[in-house]
Amino acid sequence: MTQESNLLPEKSIKPSFWPLLGILVILLLFLLKEASSVFIPAMLALFLKLAFEPVVTFMSKTGIPRAISATLILVSLTGTIAYGVLNLT
Repeated sequence: MTQESNLLPEKSIKPSFWPLLGILVILLLFLLKEASSVFIPAMLALFLKLAFEPVVTFMSKTGIPRAISATLILVSLTGTIAYGVLNLT
């Protein structure tokens, strides 16, 4: 019987890799903190796009243009949030 050889070659990690990785993580966290005024709205926009893409696609299949359907969705979402906030007070 022949032994199966490892398909991936063994790589040794240099000792200087771990401190550099730690510095990279710290710099990324600092960058996210400093860029949060841009990063958070961008992630919110991405989330809303992914969440409402099926609704926009459905509305465009029924004959409503994508721009108008996206506007209707955003206006209704804003109105729903405003109504909820006003009813909390």
